Amino acid sequence: MMMTYFSKKYKNLKHTLSYLLLISFVFLMSTSAYSFKSSCEKTQTFRIGKVDTEFNLTKEEVLKYATEAANIWNNGLGEKVLEYSETGKVVIDFKYDERQRETIEKNILSEKTKDKSIVLESQLKHLNTEKEKLKSEQTDFEKDWEVFKNKLNNYNNEVTRINKEGGANDSDYYKLNQNKSVLESDKHELETRNKKLESYVTSLNMSVNGYNDLVAEANNLVKELNKNIGKKFEQGTYFNNKITLYEYKDITNLKRLIAHELGHALKMSHTKTPASIMYYLNSEDRFVLTKEDILEYYRVCWTR
Repeated sequence: MMMTYFSKKYKNLKHTLSYLLLISFVFLMSTSAYSFKSSCEKTQTFRIGKVDTEFNLTKEEVLKYATEAANIWNNGLGEKVLEYSETGKVVIDFKYDERQRETIEKNILSEKTKDKSIVLESQLKHLNTEKEKLKSEQTDFEKDWEVFKNKLNNYNNEVTRINKEGGANDSDYYKLNQNKSVLESDKHELETRNKKLESYVTSLNMSVNGYNDLVAEANNLVKELNKNIGKKFEQGTYFNNKITLYEYKDITNLKRLIAHELGHALKMSHTKTPASIMYYLNSEDRFVLTKEDILEYYRVCWTR
């Protein structure tokens, strides 16, 4: 009976402790959730600092792009975590150096490559047309050459026959001279056509060689352009509440760059998904947060 009594008491005590632990856990979670939420509710402010003139951007344009970059986070998270203020805590500067100079040169190179591609496409179309034309003319020439050889063979057979029969009379002689005159005329025409075809082939081969040279040049341009595709975010840096941007290739690239550095201003680290804003390479053209971006934001909120 004593064992039964203490056993019941132990069970009641165990239930009571479990209940108290459950209440404590719920209270802890609600308190943590409140802290988690309130730490994320704090809005980070930014402002535009110095913009070097070599970028050919006004402060108004920079503000527009920065605001759009900030809204990638605001819209993606469903709350205002970044906001422009004339006295903003985070300063965005544009500093011109060899990186942007090289990018401008590459943009010019890219335009040249596009132009060359258009020329190459046009030339290839023209070459294919000329090749088909040459093929057709060569086919016609070969047919006419076979006809000529048959005529010549018939003429020679006729001369042989007449000679075997004792020689040509006036009528045979007249016909043979007429056929010989026609054959000589046909031969001259065919020889002229053959020379034109040979000249045409030489000219076309030169055009093909010129086209191949242009293709080689275009390939070299493409190789040059493909160097360092997907650069690390050395295009910009974030340190001590200051974002410094050094280089961008186009506006899409710039807005993602600003969004990335603003992410660092929110204390976020790099993610492992290429499509993410916080991926370490700026090689995408998306303006939508990935799951990894969102998880990284809330991870930072939890650890603040």
